[in-house]
Amino acid sequence: MRICGQLRRVALAAGIACLSGCGTAPPQPAPLPQAPDVSGIHAFLRSHHAEDARFQSIADRPYLKVDLRLRYELDAYPASGTSAAQREFIATTLEHAAYRDDSRARLRAELGRVRALTEAAAVATYWTAFTAAIEESIMTRGRLARKLLNAPAVPFINGWIAYHNRHDYRGPLEPKFSDAITFRPDPERARPFGTERADWRLLQRYAPTVVQERSAQPAYPGEYDRFGSVALHGEQPDTALPAVDTDVPTVYAYIDRKRIQGVEVRQLNYTIWYPQHPAMSLFDPEAGALDGWTVRISLDQADRPRLVESVSNCGCYYKIFPGAALEAESRAAYGDRLTDKTLYIEGHVSDGVDAVVPETIPGLETAPYGITLYMSAGHHQLVTIRAHASPGDIPGDSARAYLLAAYDELEQLPFHDRRASLFAPDGLVREAHRRECVLLSPSGLYHAGHPRQRETQMIYFDEANLDDPGLLERYLRLPPRAFGAGA
Repeated sequence: MRICGQLRRVALAAGIACLSGCGTAPPQPAPLPQAPDVSGIHAFLRSHHAEDARFQSIADRPYLKVDLRLRYELDAYPASGTSAAQREFIATTLEHAAYRDDSRARLRAELGRVRALTEAAAVATYWTAFTAAIEESIMTRGRLARKLLNAPAVPFINGWIAYHNRHDYRGPLEPKFSDAITFRPDPERARPFGTERADWRLLQRYAPTVVQERSAQPAYPGEYDRFGSVALHGEQPDTALPAVDTDVPTVYAYIDRKRIQGVEVRQLNYTIWYPQHPAMSLFDPEAGALDGWTVRISLDQADRPRLVESVSNCGCYYKIFPGAALEAESRAAYGDRLTDKTLYIEGHVSDGVDAVVPETIPGLETAPYGITLYMSAGHHQLVTIRAHASPGDIPGDSARAYLLAAYDELEQLPFHDRRASLFAPDGLVREAHRRECVLLSPSGLYHAGHPRQRETQMIYFDEANLDDPGLLERYLRLPPRAFGAGA
């Protein structure tokens, strides 16, 4: 649970930072102001619309917040053994949940209280009360209420979702683009924005090429099919409007770490943003302001790519593209494919929909020139992925360069003499509502189809969390030691 430093640096940077003064020239985080009263910090943030949906508060301990990674690590508590081990587990959890340096005295007092617990029943009671005080995640909050409010439509919407899942196309697609423009990373243009140097080198090393399809006769402005740099406009932080400058092609990136098969796996995340999802039919519930896509590359212990995941920034259309070598290892490990599966690595989920695994990526692990993403026009969906063994394999003779920027920028965008987040306190992109949000509300989904912040994305109609550390093990039959020693 090594997130304490991250929480202190980031937890309020996307919230309180929008209230503090800073220069707009250098892309550095703004200094955090001192909160006037620690006990009132949550009310202070809420009153200024400056909360960060990735972090959940503890109702009776305002100096603690829990992020997504820590929430999953809390599940290890029952296996932590003796009462002494459980006390230490609780103490470590509290230390890693503390995010304000001016609350250290309160934290020390709480740690003393925990370590004074001698009876197993007292330890269990403390833990039960602590976990019950963690506020519900925005990803699930209010789901039952939405179903009750839309009760007559619930069976219809649930039936539609089941039909969609059953008939969703799961095979490979070909990028049959009659017109496209290629974007490649520019090694001379990058904004790490506080990212650790080693992490940034990896992000640069594997930054993808993007081939963007262009419609020959679009019924919408052509710039809608170009991704770019995100900014905020307006007078006040709580009413700021987002915009995408397509003259500055930009890919936003960050590294995440998850424990998979017993080893820590580094995952490289790359996100692009379009100004608009145009209406592709007379009634297109997905149309709306700002649109985007994310790909995530999981590396083994030798920093070799093993598989790539693909998902819309709202959490829709999640797919997994394993490397061909990983599929070969799965074939050797299991011998037979599961019923109705094309690949040996494909798994079956007994309590939900199986993941879409359309094809493998030959040469993914060894391709010295990285991968290329083929993005469709209008719909802005990833069509397929290719890996390249030589520069000649990369499409586009006169490619444009794009800027590689840190994803953190999206959560601390320059706004007059302040900084503000692209995302509202509920994790949703500002002013990017879709009709789909209302149409699927009877299912209990929260703003379905609305692009959102990292660590708040749900996939397959909220059946799974995109950032669940167990996601790949849930959906795939990973071969032993898929990511290296220790598996």
